[in-house]
Amino acid sequence: DALKAPNPEKKADVVLWSDAVYTEYGGYLLAHAVQANLCIGGCVAAVVPGEDRPGMAAFEETMVSAGFIRTTDQKIPTEVLAAAERRFDISSGLVGTAKSPVSESRLVIWEAEDLYG
Repeated sequence: DALKAPNPEKKADVVLWSDAVYTEYGGYLLAHAVQANLCIGGCVAAVVPGEDRPGMAAFEETMVSAGFIRTTDQKIPTEVLAAAERRFDISSGLVGTAKSPVSESRLVIWEAEDLYG
């Protein structure tokens, strides 16, 4: 059963991703992958570095052209970062691959825009 092709009728209510865009083409491809797997009325939630990197503009433009809008863009609360450090027993603090510190990471959510309501 694990090797069967996925049912094209089953789509996700929420698509989560983090630290997945590094190039302009990658942003474009990720946006299309998200759209292909998201049900109508679903949303996309991502944790992104504090500074935009190559590909984020392409991701945003592709999502907007498909009818999505950015509904949330906020810095990750310090309590959440502290809980992650405790959960993973990281005494030296969380580290990431971005130039900015992990404490500057943002939670960004995109939702389908209601074009007719």
